[in-house]
Amino acid sequence: MPFRLNIMFYQLILVLILIFFSVLVNAKERWVGLYASNNSGISYKDWQSHWNAYDYGIGWSLDKDAAIYAKVDYLTHDYNLVEVPKGKLPIYYGIGAGIEFGSDVTAGFRIPVGVNYLFKKIPYDIFVEVVPMLHIYPSTVVAISGAVGIRYHFKY
Repeated sequence: MPFRLNIMFYQLILVLILIFFSVLVNAKERWVGLYASNNSGISYKDWQSHWNAYDYGIGWSLDKDAAIYAKVDYLTHDYNLVEVPKGKLPIYYGIGAGIEFGSDVTAGFRIPVGVNYLFKKIPYDIFVEVVPMLHIYPSTVVAISGAVGIRYHFKY
């Protein structure tokens, strides 16, 4: 039985990689940066339109478990809820999946909700998010996480 579950997780990783590269081809804008959380790491955001984006993250935990975490979220942004004098401040929400490799493998679904400040004259953004999660493997557990981060906008 453990062998079968390992194959399923390798298949999940392969599917996430394929989704990443298929989305990469259609990206309108690319943003790369760092985030701090219980698993801090690298954030990569691909805007598909003015309102929708895929947000990828690869993080690591330096606690006693030393886990590696990967996630992908599909986000929708609402620019009309909060107005600011300069830049843009969309509120975003979405759905995604995450997997953590430590002493045990954990996988589940994510529902990120956050705010993303896009500076007007410099190619950076900052974000803060709260993420309720439903782990489904190896057992069903409800958890909550959050993150703060900064990204640089690559123009091409």
